[in-house]
Amino acid sequence: MTTDDFIDTVARRVARIVAEELRGGDPSLIEQANSPLGSRRHIDAVKRRLAAGQPGASHVGRRYLLSQEALAEELGRASGRRMALAKTDGKTVQQRAKDEMLARLRAVRQ
Repeated sequence: MTTDDFIDTVARRVARIVAEELRGGDPSLIEQANSPLGSRRHIDAVKRRLAAGQPGASHVGRRYLLSQEALAEELGRASGRRMALAKTDGKTVQQRAKDEMLARLRAVRQ
C-alpha cells in the first residue's frame, strides 16, 4: 500500500464518519424542527446562547441545536416572561389585548 492509497482510505473513513454525524447527530440535541419552543424562538435561543458564550447550543450548517438542559432553561425563561407579562395588572395577555381592541373600536365610533 502506497502513501496515497493510505491517505485515500483514511479520507474515505473520515468522510463516512462525518457524514454519519451530520445526518444523525447527537441524539441528546434538539433541532429547531423538533423544538417545543417553535422554530423561530429555538433559533433565537441558540443565537443568544452562542453570543453570550453559554453552553448547550450549537449551529451546524442550517441546523440550530440545543441540549436538553439548555432547552429546559429556555422553556423556563419563556414561561417566566409570559407569566410576568400576564401578572402585571392581574389580567391575562389575551384579556389586555381584548380590552385594548375594544377601546380602539369605541374611539373609532365616537
